[in-house]
Amino acid sequence: MSHTTKPAALLWDMDGTIIDSHSIWNTAADEILARYDARLTEASRRQLVGATLLEGAKIFQAHGVALPTEQIIADQTGRVSEICARGEFPWRPGARELLAQAVAAGIPNVLVTMAFRNVVSNVQKLLPLNTFTEIICGDNVTHGKPHPEAYLAGAAKIGVSITSCVAFEDSLPGIHSATAAGAVTIGVKYLADITAAGAHLVLPSLQDFTLERVITTFADTRANNSPRRQGKHTL
Repeated sequence: MSHTTKPAALLWDMDGTIIDSHSIWNTAADEILARYDARLTEASRRQLVGATLLEGAKIFQAHGVALPTEQIIADQTGRVSEICARGEFPWRPGARELLAQAVAAGIPNVLVTMAFRNVVSNVQKLLPLNTFTEIICGDNVTHGKPHPEAYLAGAAKIGVSITSCVAFEDSLPGIHSATAAGAVTIGVKYLADITAAGAHLVLPSLQDFTLERVITTFADTRANNSPRRQGKHTL
């Protein structure tokens, strides 16, 4: 199969990749847990990183939250949505700059997130209009990450092959989803150890990681079948 030298689209995770949202989700989780005098272990909190909302709800239930999964999800996403609407979160380094570079170059950005639409809408409002060509949310798919459905849907939504796309992810489930779908995958370190997750390139952050470098990564990977590796902005 032939490939162009630049990607047909950039596919983006949101939590941990575009926004630094760990504290927001923790706040929402702690408020729900407090109603039932429940606490999560550190191991359980680590399980939440990159998990679907349904998986997260089941973890809450296992720790004593006596609510249906649908109610836990509604309460958590509602609270996170309120916080995001006020812009009370930091942006991940370099993400907005790279999004803007892609828009200027005419390369579509597609958001592929397990967050629900109400949360995504409030984050989207804080970015320039038309930053994302399409959006796939957790409530748009049957199977969440690490299943490849979300990334396959993101590419299909704009009519391109997933193998012509570059995906950005910070979590183990996200990287597994993107690579299983067939995208060239760039891992961005956040909370989880993604060193051996299978991304084609792992970066400490997207700070100063330009669109030119994205194109180089894509072309190098597709043309030379490059091994997955770690790096700091140079290839």
